[in-house]
Amino acid sequence: MTAADPTPPDRTRPPTPDATGSATSGAARHGTPGDSRHATSGDSRHGTSGDSRHATSGDSRGGTSGDSRAAASGAPTVVAEPASHVALVWLLAPVLGAALFWLVQASAGWIASLRWIPMRGPFKLIDAVDEPWATGGALLLGTLGGLLVAGIAAAERLAVTVAGDGVTLVRGDATRRVDRTEITGAFWDSKRLVLLGRAAEELARERTGLPADRLGAAFEAHGYRWYADGDPYGADFRRWTDRDPALPAGANGLLKARQRALDKGDKPDLAELRAELLRLGVVVREEGKRQHWRRTRPVGTAGNGPDDESSGASTGESPGASTGRTPNTSDGRVEGGDRG
Repeated sequence: MTAADPTPPDRTRPPTPDATGSATSGAARHGTPGDSRHATSGDSRHGTSGDSRHATSGDSRGGTSGDSRAAASGAPTVVAEPASHVALVWLLAPVLGAALFWLVQASAGWIASLRWIPMRGPFKLIDAVDEPWATGGALLLGTLGGLLVAGIAAAERLAVTVAGDGVTLVRGDATRRVDRTEITGAFWDSKRLVLLGRAAEELARERTGLPADRLGAAFEAHGYRWYADGDPYGADFRRWTDRDPALPAGANGLLKARQRALDKGDKPDLAELRAELLRLGVVVREEGKRQHWRRTRPVGTAGNGPDDESSGASTGESPGASTGRTPNTSDGRVEGGDRG
């Protein structure tokens, strides 16, 4: 019996349908669809959608401020003292006033007994008032005094509304508006908000306790130029001395009159004389009891600062672009501009 050599298997033959089906479907199940699902769907979910959510939604939520949203919607931005601070002043001032007057009334007898205290007469008079009129009167007068202080604070409080077409300044019952076309920039100078005009004149100089960063954000959100480093023309100021030959005709007499008003603390006269000087092309500011002045610049050369070429920033135009406008720098817009 001859043993038959087994025929070696043909390795080039395609696998059987079962093997093919198993190999193909297995590969398809584990290779292609799986990879496709993980590569396409997963990447799409985590790469595209996730990036889109984080890049778009996240940036939108975190990068845009309230001022920017208000500016984008065209709504004006109001910068004012928080309502909670205003309410606190109205509440605390009467309480502190009443407490102070009660303390004076309660200690009046003791103070009057000190022989070395000058002017003891008023304290003796207070001590002579019978109770309960002495305590009641002290509390009443103290409360009224506190309300008076709160009212004065309210009258001096400044609110600034920045809009695309101009800036409105409200202090007490007085309201001023400066048109957008007149403004080339704004800055903060020793607790004063200053608006600059197209001839480098100061359209407004308002004392305020509002934070400089909030004011700057409001102006920038509406496309105005904000000088974070302060007055761009600060180096042009020089201290006033009597009969300075560099002054234009008539300016020296106005500065002398303004110095007298400054010494007396006459705020209305200071504002009126500031406006008169501006009509002569003189910008004035004070440091303590000393006056400093500079000249305005010819219209069209002032720009947004000493080194800039144009005033396009205030109107949304690019630097260097010509506005083609000729501003009027003697229209009296700055009257009443400096409130102390």
